[in-house]
Amino acid sequence: AKWDGYFYASKDGRYDFGIYTPVGYCNSIEINGREVFSVFTDKRSSSVILKKGWHKLTVISYSQVIAFMNMVYRFQVKGPDDLTERTVYYNELSPFYH
Repeated sequence: AKWDGYFYASKDGRYDFGIYTPVGYCNSIEINGREVFSVFTDKRSSSVILKKGWHKLTVISYSQVIAFMNMVYRFQVKGPDDLTERTVYYNELSPFYH
């Protein structure tokens, strides 16, 4: 599955992104056209500095090919005010630019 939309950064700072599946299937995340996370390759860096506001986001996951096994994946972020990674909130995502 490929999802194109926007992520809202609530303040300026460093954001760490990740997608987690039980077995780490192929996933990638791009912010503003730059790959910040990938399980396709050996790239494990997920940090990006963002200004407050909406940023172009592309998420690709091939986990759906094993959906029959009831596997779930989580799109996670650790923002400047977060102590640990957390699931991205619905109001931080949008299919449209605001």
